[in-house]
Amino acid sequence: MFWTVISASDIHRDATIDASVRFPHLTGVVIHQDAILAEGCLIMQQVTLGQTSGPGAPRLDRNVYIGAGAKVLGGVHIAKNAKIGANAVVLSDVPENATAVGIPARTL
Repeated sequence: MFWTVISASDIHRDATIDASVRFPHLTGVVIHQDAILAEGCLIMQQVTLGQTSGPGAPRLDRNVYIGAGAKVLGGVHIAKNAKIGANAVVLSDVPENATAVGIPARTL
């Protein structure tokens, strides 16, 4: 609760987050209880990893970068080394080594 108040973030204690995941600017981060974050991920400020009205929560493989303000929603899989651009809204899977940008996000 202390860190929730200090950082204005809501990271559920049941979320699976590897110890090597980095949050350089923790302000405003929201992570769903069923989200899975693998080793080496970098999560910027104002990011939401949440659920839609359907089942499932985001799953991030190794070394995923999530840019500031991005929203990753639903049971999507972000494959290793993928990058999500700032303010993108990701509603579908992102393949390995791809970059997703826009609203809704498209891979480049």
